[in-house]
Amino acid sequence: MLEKQHFIPEFFLRNFVCKELQDQEKFRLWSHRRCAKPVLSSTRKLARKKHLYSTRKKIGDEYQKTHEQLLDKTESIAAPIIAKIITTKDLSTLDSRERDDFAIFIVLLAERNPVAFSTTD
Repeated sequence: MLEKQHFIPEFFLRNFVCKELQDQEKFRLWSHRRCAKPVLSSTRKLARKKHLYSTRKKIGDEYQKTHEQLLDKTESIAAPIIAKIITTKDLSTLDSRERDDFAIFIVLLAERNPVAFSTTD
């Protein structure tokens, strides 16, 4: 089975959901594509691509997930920092470690997309 990996973390996308359209565990937001009408989409289906972070080499029936594990760790560190920024609406409340961790998350976010990966092949 092919695995789809988000290049914009799902926890981050959830900060942009349409609250009035949210039902149970379905987080939805408007998706816009060039030359097409906006559509309401689930965060699970947006900003993802099959095996974006998997290594090219398949080992048995599995792809290696080293990159994804590193990104998961970075996201788990960044999530409470982003929540703090949203709650306080003030970057000055971050201590130096939080600022460093947030900066690492932003740099990785800018570089972890299909276009960036296609230029390194």
